[in-house]
Amino acid sequence: MSIDKQELQKLLWAEAASYRADCADWKRNTEALQEFLGEKTVEEVALELLADTEAIRKDLESHKRMLLAAVCDLDAIGEALKSDMDADGDELLGMVIDLKAQNTRMLGWLKDISRTSGGKGAVMGARQLLKEFGQ
Repeated sequence: MSIDKQELQKLLWAEAASYRADCADWKRNTEALQEFLGEKTVEEVALELLADTEAIRKDLESHKRMLLAAVCDLDAIGEALKSDMDADGDELLGMVIDLKAQNTRMLGWLKDISRTSGGKGAVMGARQLLKEFGQ
C-alpha cells in the first residue's frame, strides 16, 4: 500500500479527537482526511492496512523460521566442531604422551652414555645434551 501512514495517523487522530470533543474543528478535520484519502474510503484504507499487517506478520513468521533453522544449523556445526576438536585433542594428547615417553628413554640413554669414561665424541655430545636439557 502506498499511502503515507504517518500523515494518515495524524489526520485520523485529529478527526477522532475533534469528533469526541464535538468541536467545530471536526468538519475541517473530516474534510482534510477525505482530501488526503481521495477516492478511497476510510474502510478501504483500513482493509488495506489490515492486509499489509497480515503480510508483514507472515513475512515475520517466515523470517523467524529461517532464523531458527540457521540457529539449529549453527548448533549442529558447533557440535561437529566440538566433536572434531575433542578427537583432535585426544590425538594430540596421545602424541604428547608418546613424545614424553620417547624423551624419557632418550634422556636415560644419554645418561648411560655420559657415564662411560673417555673423551670420545659420543660421550662428550651426550654430556652436552644433558646440560642443555638441565639434567
